[in-house]
Amino acid sequence: MAYPHVAYAGDGLRVNGERIYIQGVNQHHDFGSLGAAFNVKVAELGCNSVRKSHNPPARELLDLANELGILILDEIFDTWRGAKVVNDFSLIFNEWYEADLRNFIRRGRNHLSVVLRSYGNEVVEQRKACRSNGHALVVIHAKAGASGPLTVTASAKGLKGAEVTL
Repeated sequence: MAYPHVAYAGDGLRVNGERIYIQGVNQHHDFGSLGAAFNVKVAELGCNSVRKSHNPPARELLDLANELGILILDEIFDTWRGAKVVNDFSLIFNEWYEADLRNFIRRGRNHLSVVLRSYGNEVVEQRKACRSNGHALVVIHAKAGASGPLTVTASAKGLKGAEVTL
């Protein structure tokens, strides 16, 4: 099942004209090189959405989400330029973020289950440089011809009431 029309209205999310409530789970993908799995039983649990956090899922998972009618929040970066741990993506962010983001957009382009994209998960820069770094990612998004809403997942502890706006 694919979603020919997804819209964000003043009263919430509408799929094919019908207002729906998002009822989902967050599935971390922290061990990329070890592989990942998708539990097809999420729909039986009453879920209609899944946040695929920290790393983009495989095309096959998005195909399955389309087939099952599961909405996806697709997320690409766990770090930007600021390191969270030793040897994380921040070491190569400047070198790879543009190509990775373009590939991320291209991979999700024909998957109508992708209704929201996240370009960062609790990034270190969320208080200081989020706006400038985030803006660069939004520009790439627009130039790639992608549409739909974008977000950055922020840590309440790190924000202390600050607002994050891309």
